Amino acid sequence: DKDRPVGYEHVSEFQPGFHERLSRNWPEPREQLHAGGWAATRYLVDKLEVRAGDAALDVRCGEGGTAIWMARNLGAHVVGIDILGNAVETAGRKAWKEGVQSSCSFIRANLFSLPFKDETFDFIIRQDPDGLAYVQRVFAFQEIFRVLRKGGQLGIQHWIPGIGVPQSVIQRFDQVNVAVGYPSHGQVHAAYI
Repeated sequence: DKDRPVGYEHVSEFQPGFHERLSRNWPEPREQLHAGGWAATRYLVDKLEVRAGDAALDVRCGEGGTAIWMARNLGAHVVGIDILGNAVETAGRKAWKEGVQSSCSFIRANLFSLPFKDETFDFIIRQDPDGLAYVQRVFAFQEIFRVLRKGGQLGIQHWIPGIGVPQSVIQRFDQVNVAVGYPSHGQVHAAYI
């Protein structure tokens, strides 16, 4: 399809060292470089009710913190994907170090063309969904729903503040965005309809 984005349009923004640079300013631990940190991750996973033996996909897994936690603490079989090869390599090393390599794996993959068979996953978790913010996000959603089993669940935690988020929280995360070289998102709100 000629209108389908390749998914690597902005990868030049995320050079090696991206996670290091972001972690110096981010108000959450390095393994949770998204709004809300561990509290948001646990809330999302609890809402999805991920259980032992479930097949889960962590889209834009970064350095693997969430995927490894789900494998170690919940007994889920997790695949993490990220567009950044260095993040995937780091995540893989961490999975071995944590002893969850048999139930948690990582691959470099493109959200717009997922390398999985139809209906592979019970759950798909998505924190800070950059690919879902593109104008052509319909293609990303098509891929997500293709690989999600019938009756499966998609959980999204967005980095753009939702309506009702306290102004102090918006200002703190906006300061971090600006500090690492991104434009201000302080007046941006999002909702999926």
